[in-house]
Amino acid sequence: MGWSLKRWSRVAFPLVIILVSAIVIGIVIARPFSRPQRELYETARSSELARIVQNEIGGKKLLESITGQEAMEATRRLHKGQVRPAADAVIASYEEEVSIWLTRYENKSIADEQLEKMKQAMSRFGGGFEQLSTEKIGGVEVFVTRPRGKVQFFWRRGDVTAYIIPGTLGQSDIERLVKEVNEQVDGLPPVVILNTAGGAK
Repeated sequence: MGWSLKRWSRVAFPLVIILVSAIVIGIVIARPFSRPQRELYETARSSELARIVQNEIGGKKLLESITGQEAMEATRRLHKGQVRPAADAVIASYEEEVSIWLTRYENKSIADEQLEKMKQAMSRFGGGFEQLSTEKIGGVEVFVTRPRGKVQFFWRRGDVTAYIIPGTLGQSDIERLVKEVNEQVDGLPPVVILNTAGGAK
């Protein structure tokens, strides 16, 4: 059966919100390289971050989830220049403007570097992104930005950077989500990169 107009609107509207935020995220991880390359390193395992994606968050059902190279290519298409290669990535979109972006790097230092670049990019971007602050959510300190007056959160946990667009999630659901993401990240096995020269083959 074909999709109804109502169902298309449920998917399309959240993607507009995601598009604006993705532009900023893309700017953050942009980095010049001497030659074209893929955005995902070759690793010993398939996407570990995909296991963090839940089918439902606070009653909001999962609409779409993309991982690995596909997720990095989606980010690349939304900004100019090449992106900083990562070890793993996932983008999950839910009903009512809820979405999660997770990117895993080779180590904590690089993840922290990318987080700092994100903050710097937002301070220049305007549109509410520059309204940065910090907040404790479930005992975890996260950065808060407010594009077009809508609150969004991002932080680093180990070698992973996380970005959440909470949409219509309530505070208790946001706290639970942040806690669960951190717990899942803490349980990830170490990254085993097989090839860093020029990105993945």
